[in-house]
This record gives sequence, structure tokens and C-alpha cells, in this order.
Amino acid sequence: MKQEFKKVFSGFSLKLICLVTMITGMLLVQLNAPFYGTDLQTKKTETLLKLGYNLYYIGVPIACFLAAEAVLKTKNVGKLLLRLFIAAVVTEFVFDLAKYGSAMFDFSNGIFGNKALTSPMNFFFTLFAGALCISLMEYVIAKRFKPATIMHNLVELLVLIFCVAIAYVLKFEHSGVGVFMIAAMYLFHENRFLTLIAIAAIQIVVLGSAAGMIMYTPVIGTLFTWFYSGEEGPNGTGVHLFVYGAFPVVYVILIRMAAGIAAK
Repeated sequence: MKQEFKKVFSGFSLKLICLVTMITGMLLVQLNAPFYGTDLQTKKTETLLKLGYNLYYIGVPIACFLAAEAVLKTKNVGKLLLRLFIAAVVTEFVFDLAKYGSAMFDFSNGIFGNKALTSPMNFFFTLFAGALCISLMEYVIAKRFKPATIMHNLVELLVLIFCVAIAYVLKFEHSGVGVFMIAAMYLFHENRFLTLIAIAAIQIVVLGSAAGMIMYTPVIGTLFTWFYSGEEGPNGTGVHLFVYGAFPVVYVILIRMAAGIAAK
């Protein structure tokens, strides 16, 4: 019965679920955000805006889970990290160009606080920081320190704090929360129930009750990972290009649509 519970979604299936929820969420947010706080705001636009955020946050823990799985299963962690970093840089270039008309990176309120832009760095940077964190845990710390010792745990904690600090200071999307999620997916990899508790705890501690429904939707997203079969599914170059390219392409389209709505 346990095996039947697991063998439902391949890695590729989870990627599709992640893309559908996050892109649909982005669509609803971009189409309804221009009305927020204006005379054109209605109960419908407010509801659709909240629905968009909730759908988006369902996909976030799935993406974090896939990042952790990729680190654990890759034969070349350096290549994986490079691919995530390139995707982050290219996506940020496209995001800033589409939204602000300037291909500049947004470190606003971070270490380069002289910039006028205010949006966070895209989610691929968060995935990169989280993947870097657990890569150091898996391939460096585990080989240099005896597992389950005080020194091993202390160094892992310092690495986690360092990567969370990078995400916070450089204003990566979801800040350190995304890095914490990826670390939780890695540290509790063998116990999915503990992973669920960890994700819920992160949401409650970081966001609190003020976040409303958004506090719970990542927990819903985490439940999808319980049905992961352990199989990759289609995983070639074409799949990588599709997954990494979907966000910047769709985002540009949504930005143009939102700009058109705002202009009317």
C-alpha cells in the first residue's frame, strides 16, 4: 500500500504541476493587481488577486522539493548549480527589461541600496541559493565531518544561516524562506511527514497569521511531493529549456497584458 501511495507523480509531472500553479497564479495576479487600491477594485478582482497568490504559493514548495531532489540525484552538482545560476541571470534580465525597461539587477534595499527598483530578485536565485546550501551539506560537509556529531551539525547550521543571509540581503524572492524550505526538503528527505511539519512551521514562524491563506497553501503544495514516485520522467535538454524558459516568456507576456490594462 505504501508503494502505491508513492508511485503517482514523476519528477516531470511535478514540474508540470509546479509550472501550471505558479504561472496561473502569476496570470491572475498580473491581470488583477492593476485594480488593487483603485476605484476599479471590486470584490471579484480582490478575490482573483488572492487566488492568484495562493496558486503561486502552492507551486513554491514543489519547486523547492525538485531542487533538493536534483541535488541528491545529479551526477554533476557543479553543472546543476551553473544551470540554475544562468537561468536566474537570464530570467532577471528579462524580468527587469520587461517591467522597468532597464536590464538591471534589483538589489534595492540590499547591499546596493542606491537602486530605485523595488521588486525582489526572481525565484531561480532562491533555488540556486538553496541548492548551493544543500550541495555544501551533501558533498562537502558530509565528507569532512563525521555525521551526527556536534561539529557536523554546527557547520551545517552555519552554512544554512549563510545562504539564508545571502537570500535576505540580496532580496531573492521569498527571501530566506525559500532557502529554509529547500533545506527542510533535504534534511527530512526520508520522512515526508516531518517535511510537511517543517514547511508549516516555517510559514507560521516567518509569516504568522497576518499572511492569511498564503500561510497554508505551501503546505498544500508540499502534499503533492508525497506522491513522488522517485522517477524522473522526461528529463532531456528540451525539458530543461522548457522548464527554465517558461517563466521569463510567460512573465513578459503578462507584464505587457497588465500594462495594457493599467493604461485603460
